[in-house]
Amino acid sequence: MEHLRQQLEVWLPEQFPQAEVVLDPARRGQKIGGILAWDGFQGLEPIACQNLLWRAIRARFNREDQLSISSIIMLTPAEYAVYREPQMA
Repeated sequence: MEHLRQQLEVWLPEQFPQAEVVLDPARRGQKIGGILAWDGFQGLEPIACQNLLWRAIRARFNREDQLSISSIIMLTPAEYAVYREPQMA
């Protein structure tokens, strides 16, 4: 699983130039998830972002690897900046 996470960390920025990729450390028996922040998502509907990402994943990774990816949240860099801001209680 760690090998797949490392592949994704290299491959995602190749597919989505200048994207910020933050993936959770792969733990034994758990699926990979994380965040992909990319300017190209600006103005797209969420389903279009999902389709763009998963078409690319399906074209590159085999079925077993695909099933090892739980979710990758797609954000614009501005959305990601808000996401990273400390939460006020």
